[in-house]
Amino acid sequence: MSSMHTDERDTANFRFISKTAAISTLVTGSLVLVLSIFLWSVRLAGQRTGWHHFELSVALFVLSNILILSVFVWRSAASLVRQEMKRKQVQEILRESEEKFRVIAQTANDAIVLANRQGKIIYFNQAAEQMFGYTGVEAQNQPLTILMPERYRDAHQKGLSHYLATRETRVIGKTLELAGQRKDGTEFPLEISIASWETSDNIFFTAIIRDITERKLLEEKQLRLSEELARSKAELKQLELFAFVTSHDLQEPLHKITAFSDLLAIHAGSHLSAKAQETLNSIQDAASRLSQMIEQLRQLSRILTQASPFVRLDLKQLVREALEELKETVDATKAKVEIENLPAARGDAFQIKLVFKNLLENALKFCAKNCAPQILISSGKQEPNFVEISVEDRGIGFEEKYAEQIFVPFQRLNAKHEYSGSGIGLAICKNIIVRHGGRITVESRPGKGSVFQFTLPSVPE
Repeated sequence: MSSMHTDERDTANFRFISKTAAISTLVTGSLVLVLSIFLWSVRLAGQRTGWHHFELSVALFVLSNILILSVFVWRSAASLVRQEMKRKQVQEILRESEEKFRVIAQTANDAIVLANRQGKIIYFNQAAEQMFGYTGVEAQNQPLTILMPERYRDAHQKGLSHYLATRETRVIGKTLELAGQRKDGTEFPLEISIASWETSDNIFFTAIIRDITERKLLEEKQLRLSEELARSKAELKQLELFAFVTSHDLQEPLHKITAFSDLLAIHAGSHLSAKAQETLNSIQDAASRLSQMIEQLRQLSRILTQASPFVRLDLKQLVREALEELKETVDATKAKVEIENLPAARGDAFQIKLVFKNLLENALKFCAKNCAPQILISSGKQEPNFVEISVEDRGIGFEEKYAEQIFVPFQRLNAKHEYSGSGIGLAICKNIIVRHGGRITVESRPGKGSVFQFTLPSVPE
């Protein structure tokens, strides 16, 4: 880059000074010729009229020419001095310009590559060295094709030849996504912008290149998450339809079982044997559990069918409301619940309160025997467009291999006689969070407790 600029600059300066000196010489020479003719005419006229003798006329003529030549030399010298000063000023401006370009190009985050009309590299900045693995010296005068995979090289050569012949192009002045090739032969995705510029006798090309590997990985991750979200929503709709139909169809026979068992207890309870009374109690308990399960199935079916619009949520207030609904259990277990400052979020207030209620209910339920539950609700790391909330307990915990299973409906890790419940509460939580576009995960260790983390849409600034 520097040598190219130096050659162009010196050629331009030489042409400029030569042209200026020629014009100055021509003007001054013409002036000398005119004055010489004029003085010669004056000398002849003086001789004819007798103003002075021949020797004096010659002396005057010679002296006049000396004076004129002195003026000519002085003017020429002054002109050359002025041109030299201008040349130095132009050189200084060019030097400063080149220095600014060098600093900017060498400190740029993007790779900057310059090539001539032959497609040979003439400049390779530090970012390009890091991106492609070549040093500036190695890349100098090498064809641009060393930076691209084999499949692009033929098209590049044809495109370059076509542009030089017609000045028609499909890539110059545009930003394209292509693949680059490093010195070690590995490929990577890049974004490239190409510009062309011309001097009096050459054409040059400038390419600004950005490595977009991270962006492509993020796009692929977002695509996978979108596909997973769409699949989860489809599964959710099917599950909700199943839950709605199942809960509706179970209501009538459940009511009959409950009603007949209650009538039997009222009218024949005193005449039943101890074994029969125990059986009747089991029927009533089973009916009660089934009624609770049906209600939870109905909650599951309402996640989409009876959803409310998203609004700004005061998460701390929703936690307080959930705790108020669980007040009897909190008081009975003497639980200690700590709520840290929680960020604002967007969502369905009723459903997010239900998430907090189910997670708190689990934390209150699955605690060590004879130990008061300890629960901490806090905010986790913030993500773009999402906030993270954590619900941590010091309960019985479970093995990590069950971290996915517990979100499946009716999946239980403990025996029914040890801990009550239908095994559908966490499935409801997951489906609500999926409906909000977030995710819910859990980390747990046996005897150490569990940490549930879920994300919700943040409030736009």
